[in-house]
Amino acid sequence: MIKLKIVKLLVIICIHLISFQTITNTEIGQIIVTHGISSGGKTSIVEELSLQIGKPKTEIMNCDKYMRSAIDQKALECGYNLDENKQNWWQDFFKVTKHLTEKERKDFSLQTKITFFKSIKESALNGKIVLVDTIDRQDIAFFRKYMGDIKVTVVLIYTPLNNIIKFLESRNNSAANENNKRSLLMSLTHYQYNFKPVENDSDYSIDTLDRDTVQHYFNYVNQEPFWYQQKPENFEQEFIQHFKLDQMSSIKITSVLQYDIILHQSELPVFQRAQFLKNVLLL
Repeated sequence: MIKLKIVKLLVIICIHLISFQTITNTEIGQIIVTHGISSGGKTSIVEELSLQIGKPKTEIMNCDKYMRSAIDQKALECGYNLDENKQNWWQDFFKVTKHLTEKERKDFSLQTKITFFKSIKESALNGKIVLVDTIDRQDIAFFRKYMGDIKVTVVLIYTPLNNIIKFLESRNNSAANENNKRSLLMSLTHYQYNFKPVENDSDYSIDTLDRDTVQHYFNYVNQEPFWYQQKPENFEQEFIQHFKLDQMSSIKITSVLQYDIILHQSELPVFQRAQFLKNVLLL
């Protein structure tokens, strides 16, 4: 049923984009989709990559920021004041749309996504190198199938969990307010969704997880303020079972999706990581 819903969503978006035509004499650009878990450093690399390529040639499309803008606009239309207690966009989404039916809420989400993808396609058709920043795995399937003749390169920005904690602390220390902070729990949720144990020798091993280190991560989660994000019941046990750490002390992992490029985050400065990616992309 879940797969059927995803396919239906992609078909609806595809129909809208096929009907969307842009007449242009400009050479077609390309789309570079950067994907990875929350607080994994994608945005910093995308912004630095844009600087190195040259800002006039690029356009950054950040899914979170686009959704944030759409929800702020929806709040204005509904006369809802978010300024007093603005939270993350997915939390504000339910506040702003609480008066809508479930169907109306889904229609709003779908239309926002369609507009987001149309904007990306229009920019690429007008010669831009579009740098997409997303954590949504469903977006990847769409970009691979429905962008026509536009070149699409999908890049995984992989960040080891020990680096995630460093990025989180840095991000949260510079956050404008408490509601702009992120949690390790959110990152672990994305991690479980996007990675899996290596099942055969042909799988590319991206990293190794061990049980003791994972336990350390969950000790960190248990110290996070409750309001960051409520931990689902049995999530820790499900995470350990997903990576088979209930059966062995360590395991090699790989990505659920296939990527064109995998950039393994390291201790190198963002400038050097972006430069490496630029060279691999031949930009």
